[in-house]
Amino acid sequence: MGEREAGSSSSLAGGGENQLESIVILINGDNPPGPLSENEKMWLESFVNGESFQNQQEVIRAKIERVPAMLREVKDNGDFYDPLVVSIGPYHSGNTRLELMERHKRTMALQFVDGDLKLLEELYQKVRCVAEAAKKCYTDQSSVAKFNKEEFSQMMFLDACFILRFIYCLAKGEQEALKMKSNMIALVKRDLFLLENQIPFQVVNKLSVKFGDETEKKAMLNNFFTNIRILPPQSYEKKFPCNLYFWKKEEQHAKEKPGTSDDEPAHLLDLVRADLFGKPVWSQKPTNWFSCRSVKELKEVGIHFRPSKTNKFADVAFQPGYLAKLELPPIYIDDSTKSMLLNMVAYESSPNCS
Repeated sequence: MGEREAGSSSSLAGGGENQLESIVILINGDNPPGPLSENEKMWLESFVNGESFQNQQEVIRAKIERVPAMLREVKDNGDFYDPLVVSIGPYHSGNTRLELMERHKRTMALQFVDGDLKLLEELYQKVRCVAEAAKKCYTDQSSVAKFNKEEFSQMMFLDACFILRFIYCLAKGEQEALKMKSNMIALVKRDLFLLENQIPFQVVNKLSVKFGDETEKKAMLNNFFTNIRILPPQSYEKKFPCNLYFWKKEEQHAKEKPGTSDDEPAHLLDLVRADLFGKPVWSQKPTNWFSCRSVKELKEVGIHFRPSKTNKFADVAFQPGYLAKLELPPIYIDDSTKSMLLNMVAYESSPNCS
């Protein structure tokens, strides 16, 4: 009995030595793994910094969401979230209703570079550098998965050229150069401000080098937003803070840690929203909510309406008294106004809106 136990004990000990020996060989083998790579160091540092690291040339943190289902389910508003003539980005790409403008994007891209093949290649390379990062901006990855690397880069490039060429022609009053009828131009303006019809703004900004110095770029953007006609033209002349975002110099971007700019917007819809509403300021005090009254009801109790002196939608002021005054920002109402405002609401409903 004792001999069998000793044998059994010896067998176990031998097995343990073999296991330990194999562990030692793995740790102290002839081919050690070597020092950490820069990517591995950055990955480990991300734990401390609270940042998610991605092994890519540039990081774009902006997110492009789908319209929340609860908003799409509102019967009278469902059609205001889908493009009517042009698809921008992957969500509505391939829609047969939008094929006409899809073919026209090639013409717009050629116009954008003035037919210069060398410039075309140079700008396309800029987009390729951020294309992989741009893919990760879309929360609905099933829509992105249908594109391979080249197809996605080409889509980003054509869409960015289309947006910038469209902005340029409207800002310069050269609508005829777009080779579109006036009703199509109006519908494109509507489609560019849909939540699901966006590309990351960093992609657009990569191509903005085509438009000269900072002063020219800012003036062009001013004129374009005037053409949107959501605000009176005079309010843009002094109030629109063009230097907030759009035309950051390439050298400034190079000095910044990639993806950390607080100024750059997520996309075109975010850009116009930031100007109309400004940066949100969250009050620490509890807010009491009251039911809203119509203009007719307010007028009946003696409240007079006056235009605000600024162009911010949040700049609403009420002056009580015998001749009570309610100041509201002036706004144009046309066929695209409801669509833009509904898509801003959809964007604000998304978890990534700041």
